[in-house]
Amino acid sequence: MATRHMLFSRYVVHIDGSRLSATAWGEPIDRTRHQPAVEVKGATYTGLRVVQEADGRWVAECIVDV
Repeated sequence: MATRHMLFSRYVVHIDGSRLSATAWGEPIDRTRHQPAVEVKGATYTGLRVVQEADGRWVAECIVDV
């Protein structure tokens, strides 16, 4: 948000072996419409969790600093 002045709302991620590629879609920030309250400053290892679900999907979770 700080560098591109955009908010992203849709992502498509592909994993091929050890290679990850992704596409993100978003739109320019309109402060009257979006009214962002906080901005993520960085991800931490606190609460980091990466698991493969029973259906084969991968889920990654972590705590973020705001």
